[in-house]
Amino acid sequence: MKIRKVFAFVLALIMLLSISACNGETAKDSGSSGNQKEGEQKAAFGMADPESYKATLTMWSHTSDQPNFMIKHYNEVYPNVKINFDVIPGNEHQHKVQAAVAAGVDVPDIYTVKTDFIKMIANSDKYYDNLLAEPYNASHLLDNLEPYTIELGSDENGGLRALTWQCPVVAIYYRRSLARELFGTDDPNEISKLFKDTDSIVKVARQINELSNGEIKMIGSFDQLRPIYENSMSDPYVKDGVINIDPMLIEYFETAKILYDEDLDQKTKSDNPNFSALMAEGKIFCLISATWALNYQLMPVYPDTEGDWGLASPPVPGTMGGTWMGIYPGTKHKEETYTFINYVFSNEDFLFKYATELGDYVSNPKVQKTIAALPPEETAKLPVFRFCNNQNVYEFFNNELAKGVRAELFTDYNYNITNTGILFSAIDMYITGQKTLDEAIAQYCDDLIAIYPDLKRP
Repeated sequence: MKIRKVFAFVLALIMLLSISACNGETAKDSGSSGNQKEGEQKAAFGMADPESYKATLTMWSHTSDQPNFMIKHYNEVYPNVKINFDVIPGNEHQHKVQAAVAAGVDVPDIYTVKTDFIKMIANSDKYYDNLLAEPYNASHLLDNLEPYTIELGSDENGGLRALTWQCPVVAIYYRRSLARELFGTDDPNEISKLFKDTDSIVKVARQINELSNGEIKMIGSFDQLRPIYENSMSDPYVKDGVINIDPMLIEYFETAKILYDEDLDQKTKSDNPNFSALMAEGKIFCLISATWALNYQLMPVYPDTEGDWGLASPPVPGTMGGTWMGIYPGTKHKEETYTFINYVFSNEDFLFKYATELGDYVSNPKVQKTIAALPPEETAKLPVFRFCNNQNVYEFFNNELAKGVRAELFTDYNYNITNTGILFSAIDMYITGQKTLDEAIAQYCDDLIAIYPDLKRP
């Protein structure tokens, strides 16, 4: 009898300890909070009452309008999370981010990076946390982003580290009044047909020059053609450690030479003040750029031209530029920082306000479709639509995006090739007769290897 009683006691004790262990594990998994009443489970990570979050976060960006808009609306929902935001000049921003991360000192909780750096950032675990891993488990974000942006912002193992709220699709922004004068129509479909392939570029440039007696040129300079030829390349600028002299890159050099020799452009790059003057005077037919050019370059600089712009399709679909965001792995406020990221990228009401008020083309497919489906009487109320004579710009960009954007064209090398002058300098030397085509290509390779000594020549 005693043995049976002892056995029963031991069995009961084991069961009691098992129950306690299970309860302890549940409590550990659900987390704990100083404000949490005993017995209550904490909400999932980042999903608690918005007013319960209290922290002071830091944020860096090279732009001001978009982050300020985000912070303002975020704080309407999360009033007790303060975000100290600093704007870092564009030419200093990336260097400052890299230096801070390398030192591990004074790194902001949230910071932005440009698309040209995105693969370097995404393939490192030092810059941004993996949002698909613990403690975030934010797989729902995959349904709130365009697929190509997910591919670009993911590391080599599929971890999602960088997010962009934009899809900077390329368009040909043309002056409707000039189109009617030169081609007898300002219909976007008809203008798109003029630019049906890359061979059409020189043909259209010659037509515009002839029909205007040399007064109007198709573009300011060859720099505007970069997104067309860049997105036409079969492989990226560098593949498997070898510099890629793609046939479309050669065609870019040769087209730029024709435009220069035949005086078919204004010989004024888009970052030159003279470019703005020529645009205002109606001496340039179009600007070839991405979505952000509409609301951040054309609308603020040429407000008097509202209604005189249209969007036409380039020969190939593509993207150019853009801004990305993520969570610094060393932040002491992971959950509060995540609430900001999650709000900006998954709150459709916010994204609708952002898109319609700032005019940016967002990366959320649901919001893209919602805005594109607005009737003309509603889109006419939106400045970005009015600027284009109430052309449905979202429908246009949706259609361009559906044609396919190739994420594989983005590499760690893009920034130094396209934004430090290496590519444009080589083209300049060729078109002005300083070097032959072969010599200019060789100079391009020399300049690139000077930055990346391990690269191999083609």
